[in-house]
Amino acid sequence: LQVMASLEGKKERRRRAELLQFYGSGQKEDTPYDINSKHFNHDMYVQKIIKESSLKQLLEHEAQMVSQIQVLDSDCQTLVYDHYDKFIAAADIVRKMKEGSVKMEAQITRLQDNMSRITAS
Repeated sequence: LQVMASLEGKKERRRRAELLQFYGSGQKEDTPYDINSKHFNHDMYVQKIIKESSLKQLLEHEAQMVSQIQVLDSDCQTLVYDHYDKFIAAADIVRKMKEGSVKMEAQITRLQDNMSRITAS
């Protein structure tokens, strides 16, 4: 049980670090070279990387980006699955509530009829 809690803690810390890396801490200035910036300019970024990097560095950078894309894609799929699962659970709860309300409505109608008969007597 303690091992499971430790693993969950590590996963949570890793996700927080990834989110911080992705969104940034909010303290740096946005530049056209920052891939996570709203001011990102892909043409300027590619030109800068090509000028400043060797072929080996470019290949390493490409491999790193592919890896990051795969992680983000996996996280996105997990989020979609989690939300879909919650949506299905909520739909089931609403269906059960509707079934319960139909039964309750019938009971209330019978109660009203009985109260009317009692009042009339």
